[in-house]
Amino acid sequence: SLHGSANLLAVADILGVENQSLDAATLWSTAAALRAGGRFTRAVSKERKRAPRLAELADGFDELSVETKRIEAALHEETETHAIRLRPDASVELKRLHRARGGARTDLDRAVQNLLAREDVRSSLSDGVSTVREGRIVLPVRSDRKKNVRGILHDRSGSGATLFVEPEELVENN
Repeated sequence: SLHGSANLLAVADILGVENQSLDAATLWSTAAALRAGGRFTRAVSKERKRAPRLAELADGFDELSVETKRIEAALHEETETHAIRLRPDASVELKRLHRARGGARTDLDRAVQNLLAREDVRSSLSDGVSTVREGRIVLPVRSDRKKNVRGILHDRSGSGATLFVEPEELVENN
């Protein structure tokens, strides 16, 4: 079935424009369409004598099986959300970057824990845990203690009693 598959002509149009790319979901559905084309090719090739022109047209899909496998090897579908994501090990460079990001994340987590362990910071928080605002790790600082935690203000609670501050110690690695 081609249900959920990419419109291959639209994909070809996008790829025909310089510096254009496809998002992961479109690549995934393109691979699905190419797989369906491969199944079609195999079915039609059995009827080559009865429909030689159709078999000739279908032969082009077989040539794309390598590309289909490469697309599928580079992507995965998340179990819970069904979102299509690029595998962190899809290439040697991505694997290296993913490892480096993991190391940076560990350093960032350590820096957050060090901040939370400091009495002057801990006593200034409305809650003893970090949170995320705008994709950045922030601390929930009591507004009456904002001078104790220097950094970038990302948000404030509805009541204004809590400020979500990215401490200056985290900015570079956050």
